[in-house]
Amino acid sequence: MDETDKPEDRFRKLYQAVNDEIGLTEQSPRLETALDNYLRMLWTLSLSAPVDYIEGHPFDLKNEEELRLYQLQPGVSGQAQPLHLDAHQTLREELGLKAPERGTGDLPFMS
Repeated sequence: MDETDKPEDRFRKLYQAVNDEIGLTEQSPRLETALDNYLRMLWTLSLSAPVDYIEGHPFDLKNEEELRLYQLQPGVSGQAQPLHLDAHQTLREELGLKAPERGTGDLPFMS
């Protein structure tokens, strides 16, 4: 990390470092072994803060990203059903998903 990095770049680097470390050591990540107390606290707080996702909201994933998407049916037993999207269609569009806006308001803890 460089002292001249913007805060969002610093967090992106922390996120990537955690992914890199966990990918090498554990299949199921455990923050207790991947981060010290201070970084674990920052990580936990960042998940609770009403800010934008690093690479975009999960509802805005598109089929072009070659992900295998599945839909769960509440109250229906059995396996999840594969979800097929058109080339540039998002999950939000296909399923009519809504989520509160994040990172758009004036928050007193941000400087």
